[in-house]
Amino acid sequence: MYCSSIKKLSALPAKIAVLSHNGVIQGNVRNHFQKALKATQLYHEEMLKRLAGGEDLKKISLEIARHVYTFTNMQPFEVIHGLTRVMMKRSQSAAGKENLFNM
Repeated sequence: MYCSSIKKLSALPAKIAVLSHNGVIQGNVRNHFQKALKATQLYHEEMLKRLAGGEDLKKISLEIARHVYTFTNMQPFEVIHGLTRVMMKRSQSAAGKENLFNM
């Protein structure tokens, strides 16, 4: 659903986008959302690779949450960490499905 939303937003002919976090985008809004989709794809692939290599989900999610918290601390760390765990579980369940990242 997240990837689908990014794809829909990137298709809009907008010159300005106001985000629920990280502020306002002016100019090439489509480019911003394409970068967001690519970043999501890289997170997804990295998480799956690390899990397949035997790393612990809790360890990976804590590391990612700490990284994310360094540049967006708009929520308490516990919330970001919880969302990271959910994201990882969704990445695992989506791994066998069609490519979610095609633009």
